[in-house]
Amino acid sequence: MTTTEPRLQIERRDQENLTPTAGPVMMTPPISEDYWAYRVRVADGQAIVAFPKFGTIGIGFAVEEDWNTNLPFDSSAETIYEHIEHNRGDETIARETCLRAIRIIQDAIKADQAPTLSGVEAAAARVLRDEIAAEGVITTADTESFDRTVRSLVAAVRSALGAEGGVA
Repeated sequence: MTTTEPRLQIERRDQENLTPTAGPVMMTPPISEDYWAYRVRVADGQAIVAFPKFGTIGIGFAVEEDWNTNLPFDSSAETIYEHIEHNRGDETIARETCLRAIRIIQDAIKADQAPTLSGVEAAAARVLRDEIAAEGVITTADTESFDRTVRSLVAAVRSALGAEGGVA
């Protein structure tokens, strides 16, 4: 019998941050299978979800036996999985399926948080990317990853310079 890998698809929705705060103290938001901003279904009745919590975004299983088991999205996919694995419920859900789902969510969060490049920044990034690709350093398949890296670098430069409107 051949097992087929499920087709994993990201779902997004606006989810208000329901983390209760009182001054510097934060409490756990009302986490449930319906509290999510990102979701990838990994089986009937189970999904990997991401949701606002404590000023970041946590990732865990939608349906949990051990409530409130999640880690920040910027942890490694392997670390997140090892921490939440006991909540997967259905033992037929493969580790690799969960890791893929976590990575899909991490990529979506990073893409949604990436700054929009100004026209000049985008043009410079395209020229640089095309020159590097022409030299064979990156392939066409790598260009999306390259573009995300450029957006992250531009955000870091903007932050360091205190520039909101673009890199001077």
